Amino acid sequence: MVVTPLKNGGLKCQVSDFSILVNPPASARGDITLHTASNLPLTSGADETINTAGEYEIGGVRLRGVQVGRESSDKQIKVVYSVELDEIRLAFLGGLSSPLSSEELDRLGEVDVLFLSSGESGLKEKDAASVVKEVEPKVAVFSSVSDLKALAAALGQNPEPVDKFTAKRKDLNEGTRKILVFRAE
Repeated sequence: MVVTPLKNGGLKCQVSDFSILVNPPASARGDITLHTASNLPLTSGADETINTAGEYEIGGVRLRGVQVGRESSDKQIKVVYSVELDEIRLAFLGGLSSPLSSEELDRLGEVDVLFLSSGESGLKEKDAASVVKEVEPKVAVFSSVSDLKALAAALGQNPEPVDKFTAKRKDLNEGTRKILVFRAE
């Protein structure tokens, strides 16, 4: 599996010729598209676009969307996703501005690789560190970071800058946590 950043904080997860896009630019196309924030009322999009809570199976990929109650309103819905792809459990938090509740974390399930943002387009650094500690992923990947020094201090670890994230199930070690941050475009 290879995960690369897209413009505007989106992500592309690729396994062979199958791709999942998360918060992509309008012109990007994939087999499945996930939106973590959608304006209400929802409009129908491509066949495999998901922007609501629920459990889905598309093309053999299992997905779960969990609505974030305190960040959703009558004008916008926010959803975080867990996805099982290539035997790796991924979680996409998008641009959350507050940590998940215990119930939302439980519904998200076990996570191998956590994707989140910190700073202007996401959680405050201390909240991001708290979420990483609660979720306990083997790898945490930040798609954007406003203050790298503050994030490193909150995590107690310096994030490694990367252009893309590549993983296989056998590469995810128990007991160690890698913290990565995508380089700015």
